[in-house]
Amino acid sequence: HSPFNQFSHSPFNQFSHSPFNQFSHSPFNQFSHSPFNQFSHSPFNQFSHSPFNQLSHSPFNQFSHSPFNQFSHSPFNQFSHSPFNQFSHSPFNQFSHSPFNQFSHSPFNQFSHSPFNQFSHSPFNQFSHSPFNQFSHSPFNQFSHSPFNQFSHSPFNQFSHSPFNQFSHSPFNQFSHSPFNQFSHSPFNQF
Repeated sequence: HSPFNQFSHSPFNQFSHSPFNQFSHSPFNQFSHSPFNQFSHSPFNQFSHSPFNQLSHSPFNQFSHSPFNQFSHSPFNQFSHSPFNQFSHSPFNQFSHSPFNQFSHSPFNQFSHSPFNQFSHSPFNQFSHSPFNQFSHSPFNQFSHSPFNQFSHSPFNQFSHSPFNQFSHSPFNQFSHSPFNQFSHSPFNQF
């Protein structure tokens, strides 16, 4: 943990890190996990969060990252997950969020990403998901959102993407995006 990282873990948080997980948090990252958050990171996941990322997970969020997931969050990303959001990322998902992306997930959103989904969000994308949205992405979906896209999903929208759907919005999406994200993706995940 580099200098100036702030970790505040309120009571009842559950952390189970199985063997071979690698966590490198560069300076000025802020992590605040409110009570009752559940984090289970299965083996061989690699997480590297570059400086100035802000992670605030409010209570009752559930995060389960199964093995071989790839996460790369470049600097200055803002993540705010409000209470009762459910995130389940099954194995072999690839996530690369380039700098200056804004993610605000309001309460009661449900996200289930099944295996082999690919997500690449380039810089300056804005995502606001209001409460009660349901997102289910089945396996083998490909999502690439290039810079300056604006996504606002109002409440009670239902999104179901069945397998083998391909979504590509605008140029320069490459699944490992934007400056300073160089996390060579070796087997067993590279974050």
